[in-house]
Amino acid sequence: MTSPIASGPARAALLAIACLSAGCAEPELRRPNVVVVVIDTLRSDRLPFYGCESTHAPFLTSIAERGLVFDEAWAASSWTAPSTASLFTGLYPDQHGVKTGLVVYERTVERGRVELRLGRIPEQLETLPERFKAAGYRTFGVADNPNVCERLGFAEGFDHFETLDYAGADALCDVARDYGEELASSDAPFLLYLHLMDPHSPYHERAPWFDAEAATAQRPYAAELAAYDSEIAFADEQLARLFGELDLGDDELVVLTADHGEEFGDHGSIGHDFKLYEELLAVPLVFAGPGITGGGRSAEPVSLIDLLPTLADLCGLPPAADLDGRSLRGILEGDTATLGERLVHAERTRENLDPPRTLSAVRDGRMKLISDLSKDALELYDLERDPFELRDIEKTSPEVARGLLVELRSFERRGARVERQFAVPLDPDDESLSVLERLGYVR
Repeated sequence: MTSPIASGPARAALLAIACLSAGCAEPELRRPNVVVVVIDTLRSDRLPFYGCESTHAPFLTSIAERGLVFDEAWAASSWTAPSTASLFTGLYPDQHGVKTGLVVYERTVERGRVELRLGRIPEQLETLPERFKAAGYRTFGVADNPNVCERLGFAEGFDHFETLDYAGADALCDVARDYGEELASSDAPFLLYLHLMDPHSPYHERAPWFDAEAATAQRPYAAELAAYDSEIAFADEQLARLFGELDLGDDELVVLTADHGEEFGDHGSIGHDFKLYEELLAVPLVFAGPGITGGGRSAEPVSLIDLLPTLADLCGLPPAADLDGRSLRGILEGDTATLGERLVHAERTRENLDPPRTLSAVRDGRMKLISDLSKDALELYDLERDPFELRDIEKTSPEVARGLLVELRSFERRGARVERQFAVPLDPDDESLSVLERLGYVR
């Protein structure tokens, strides 16, 4: 059994006594421990604190109740690697260059074999763990998605990092639990990153939460959705157990979010394929911890790119220059001022097509534009009147569409921050391919 982590007040008292003994004028404030929880494929509207009454998630709800919930948080992409890279860098995918992650190209090369290319986070970019490590934090991470791996640059800056192959929330928490003794062994603060795969497909029917009656409901993909909801409950229970065993609580700065959502027939299919509708982009985002307004909510449009600058600001790290993301600290501390006029973006690229195809989306308040440049196609939605994006109003509101298109094209024309980098290609015979096929990454 691991040693419990000393509580924040106890640590502060010890530091104060030590400082007074040394004749210090006043003790130095200790930076908080940080725990970032990313639950893969978790759409916000399947959580109780976003209005879903059927999903069992008491632990996640408890975090929301003592923290601040963002109602309008967007992923930067509907695919894991680019969206998580945006979380790590504070940049949109067009700037960090991670477009697709683990993708098998449907093209024939020598000896009739397929080619697997891996876009990685460029080494020139400073990531979340690198920033915190440079500031004196001890850094730990475990991810259950093969996209979030050392080969793609996600391990940079971590003292300890491990990638599992969809082993489940219980296995991931076992790895994190093994960090417990080292987490408790020093007064230096730590950053702990947890990337769970539940409820990503293939969906498991987790007892006792799987609702067999809901699985037979007259709606598209009812059985899959019931299994998905049971996976959320399973992840919730495993996280509750881990937080209890590591004694993580009110003194830690906790962030809860997802890399993207999941579709269950909302627009005709299941999964998170080549689309940018709200069921794929609307993700939970909760901050809880010291100094954060408890029980609050914000309707401010925000993005995963805001996590890095926000956490750096909350922990007293020097501000990073030239990021796409903004610090949300003012909102978290109860400031009624907003971020001002701000557009949020998302993109999804399929590079296995010739030529590659990119979907782009931009949101300005209630209005959202989706552009497929390869088809010269636009879709415009008023999310206040049509939150499920069932009525495309691009033809009836051409001026609004044109205005957003100008903003979108201006955004797309900016040059990339750094040159794209690719990891060493996997051999098609690599055992990782079987895992990728099982998770739907091989197409």
